[in-house]
This record gives sequence, C-alpha cells and structure tokens, in this order.
Amino acid sequence: MSLDVETRKLLDELSASTRSPLHELTPAEFRGLDLAELPGVAPEVRSSKEITIDGVDGHELTIRILTPADQQDGVIVFLHGGGWVLGSLNEYDAFCRELANRSGLAVAVVAYRLAPEDPFPAAAEDSWAALKWVSKNLETITVAGAPIVVAGDSAGGNLAAVTAQRAASTGEIDLVSQVLIYPMIDSNLTTASHRNPENQCLLTTEIVAWFWDHYVPDSADRTDPRVAPLHGELTSNLAPLIVLSCRYDVLLDEINEYADRLEQEGVEVVRRHYVDQMHGFITLIGVLPRAVESAQYIADQLQTYLK
Repeated sequence: MSLDVETRKLLDELSASTRSPLHELTPAEFRGLDLAELPGVAPEVRSSKEITIDGVDGHELTIRILTPADQQDGVIVFLHGGGWVLGSLNEYDAFCRELANRSGLAVAVVAYRLAPEDPFPAAAEDSWAALKWVSKNLETITVAGAPIVVAGDSAGGNLAAVTAQRAASTGEIDLVSQVLIYPMIDSNLTTASHRNPENQCLLTTEIVAWFWDHYVPDSADRTDPRVAPLHGELTSNLAPLIVLSCRYDVLLDEINEYADRLEQEGVEVVRRHYVDQMHGFITLIGVLPRAVESAQYIADQLQTYLK
C-alpha cells in the first residue's frame, strides 16, 4: 500500500516550500521552520500548567501537565521527538492533549535539553529526572500510587526506551507500560529500511545522521545503552511494550528488531503497524487522520494495564 493521499499532499507542499535539504540546515535554521503550526488547533483539556523542577547538575526542567476533563488515575510521562535537536512543548501540545482526552490520563510532557547545546547524555538524564519527579509527586498530578506510563515518539521514543530500561534495572520505578512510537533504537544506518528509497520521506537517512552527529558527536559512544537501547539490558522485567511503526520509515528494521528481542525475552509486546504512513505522522493532528487514530489506539491499549 502506498502513502495515503493526505500524507503525499503534505510531502509535496513541504518539498515546494523548502529551499535547502533539511540535513544541510543548522540547528537554528531547522528550528526556525516553526513546525509548531503544522498540528493545527489543540483540543481543549481541563487544565494545562507548566512547572519547573530541579534536574541534574543544577539544571532546571519544565514539564507541561495536561489534565483531561474525564480523568482516571494514572499519568503518562511523554518525551517528544525531534532527533534530540528539535521539538518543543508547543509542537506536541495538540497530540498530547488528544492522548490525555482519549486515555483519561494526565500527560506530563517533558522539555528536556536539546543538542548540540547539550549533547548526550543530557536528554537521557533529563528524562530520568522527570520520571523520578513524577513518581515522587503523583498526588500533585493524579493520586498517590497511580500507575505510570513512559511514552515518546522518534528520539522521544528512544528516551522512553532508555528510561524504561533504567527503571527496570534500578527497580526505583514500577512502570505499567512503555509506549514507543516509531522510536530511534540504534545508530546503525545501513539496515534495509534505511537503504530503501521509498522510506526517505519526512525523515531521511541523511537527517538521521545529522541528528546523531549533533546529539552524539563521538561515534564511539553510539552503542552506549543510554543512547542505543538495542544494546541495553533486555530482560523480562521490562515494562510491557506498546510499539507503533510505519511502513515508510527508515527506522522500521531497528524498531522491529527491538520488539522482537523484547518478545523473545518474555516481555509482553503489542504492535500497531501503519502500512500507509510515514515517520512523524502522529503530531499532525489537524492534517493526517491517522494521528487521531493513533492516539485512540494507544488509549485503548493502555486500558489493559490500568485495571
């Protein structure tokens, strides 16, 4: 199956409006594209507030907490995508509001530090600090002892996987699920899905390489489990995995390998594969119909772990 009509139209519009290949831009130029306008109008939630917490080494973190009108006990700690270089609370506001409303769970969206200003392991450390803060302050978000989910897309999916591994290995936090949306799992850019020209859509192999160069400039560090979860400690005590993937995605092979490996270790794995979508579709709530569908799918699957 080919890309759906809405996605192809979006790619054509972006191609016509972009003067230079995206991987040739500087981080500042890339951020200046103002992608926050693409998702459209964010749905209403009962409340949206931002708090500042203490991170590592004196660094402060901002977390946006979205509370749905019809709330049940539980919170999703959401780590946004953008290759560890891009992404913001505003760019993910529409999707995370949709996810909150459809799941009934509060969603805590983390504004972790970005590269190249703060390279690896800054984003991973910030993600862990945010998860620990949420686990210790559940009563300010939902109720004490409420279930916790860690989730993220793309580079945020990478951070969610890394954080889930750390939670399992330390035993400090009991997660009921990890939701990985087309996550960046490994630094290998030679897989079949990377070599397939049909997959070079919104995210290309050149852009993935650009992200890795900015976040982990020393290639020797790129198999560190804190940045490449495929090389981490994959054991049966990891939180159950909900993983979303796309047919048109250079990351598809590494995503499937990670899900396979977890399944082999005895981790419960639930998969949703979109045969007509590309990497990056979930945030485009006002543009691509599958974005809303994905939020509903995640919400439905999480109910299994909230009972």
